[in-house]
Amino acid sequence: MKFYNIYIRGYCHGSSKNNTGACSAIILDSENRLVDSVVQKHYSSTKNRLEIMAAIAGLEYFNSPQNIIIYSDLEYVINMINIWIKGWKKRGWVKRGDKEIVHLDLVRKLDDLTSRHNSVKASWVKGGEFNEMAKQLAEFAVKPDDFDAEIGVTRK
Repeated sequence: MKFYNIYIRGYCHGSSKNNTGACSAIILDSENRLVDSVVQKHYSSTKNRLEIMAAIAGLEYFNSPQNIIIYSDLEYVINMINIWIKGWKKRGWVKRGDKEIVHLDLVRKLDDLTSRHNSVKASWVKGGEFNEMAKQLAEFAVKPDDFDAEIGVTRK
């Protein structure tokens, strides 16, 4: 069976809410050959939100349904993909006890994208070459704009 591996990373510059951050997705084929990468800079965000955005960016890369394994070092996103979304959806997009879902806008988008693919599973990864590559891409995207001008980089 053909499948793709996506290593994701959300990075936030600073420790408070509403910091500049970035998300990245490294897309590999089933033999771990690099297919492409996606990196996006975001303003006024958090680490958890950026990690969800990284998963979304990786899934949006594909124009047709695929079998996908998403790798993250954040259990929050892994549990969301593998377990929580199904229950939240059944309960009308609320947690047990009618508690509000944090980042519901992104959770619903993630659910929509996962349903468009043949299969999407998430797996925990600690370190490793591709996880580190995703981290470096996200961190680089957060460099100050004057750094971009200095080296002649134009970012979307």
